[in-house]
Amino acid sequence: MENESTEAEPYKDLDLRIFIGSSYDTKVTVTFALGDKKEIMLTKNSIHTVMVPSYHESKKSEKIERNLVEIVSEFPITVYAYSTIFRSSDSYACIPLENWGTEYSVISLPNDQYNPVKYDSVNRVIPRCSEFMVMGGYDSTVVTITPRAFTKGLKQEGNTYAVTLNKGE
Repeated sequence: MENESTEAEPYKDLDLRIFIGSSYDTKVTVTFALGDKKEIMLTKNSIHTVMVPSYHESKKSEKIERNLVEIVSEFPITVYAYSTIFRSSDSYACIPLENWGTEYSVISLPNDQYNPVKYDSVNRVIPRCSEFMVMGGYDSTVVTITPRAFTKGLKQEGNTYAVTLNKGE
């Protein structure tokens, strides 16, 4: 997802990385969204850093994008993804496809705010909206979403919407 902040815009020097480690010597293949591949011979008990091209940042709300990174290994690995820009960063542990479930709940509230905007000496803050992302692990994956609030794309709260994703979207 886009790691955004209005504070970062003048300096937006996006840094996307993937950290891969293993308790085994193993071959790892990293395939980027445009088809570029990187082969890595990972030494046990080490961490390899993969620099990720910036086009993998998801910037569109409620639009399907093909920008996932696929990672395959011969033996078990641990993978963390990291995204940072000036005054904003996030990361997550990557979950192997065979461990994905079929039902999730998003529990999220705005956790930050944009700088106050002054109107006639009154300070008003603009909350930064919550975000979530759904990824397609297989072709023709139908995802149903029932938002509990209006979405940026004006989806009505309480209504159920279906989206079909293919692998890598």
